[in-house]
Amino acid sequence: MIYISGKMTGVKDYNYLKFNAVARNLRAKGHMVCNPAEIEIDTTAMPETQIWQSCMDIYISKLDFCDTIYMLKGWEKSRGAKTELKHAIDVGLVIELET
Repeated sequence: MIYISGKMTGVKDYNYLKFNAVARNLRAKGHMVCNPAEIEIDTTAMPETQIWQSCMDIYISKLDFCDTIYMLKGWEKSRGAKTELKHAIDVGLVIELET
């Protein structure tokens, strides 16, 4: 399964359009995909200071079910994507970069 990683925070609509387009493309090629933009997380009861870390905990738990991480262009500007990439390296996932 391929996990899509990229910048969300600070991007209009959390960059869901890009994440969803890439997910459609990968699925059209026959891949199973884990798309963080499709993961519903209810943050209404969370303190503002805990939202980012709580979301990252959920995303990393999903990443653990994947064998590949697909890094979208601009991932280098994302604290979350860098966290996901480090985890992917630590557990030995295949790393693919969007060209």
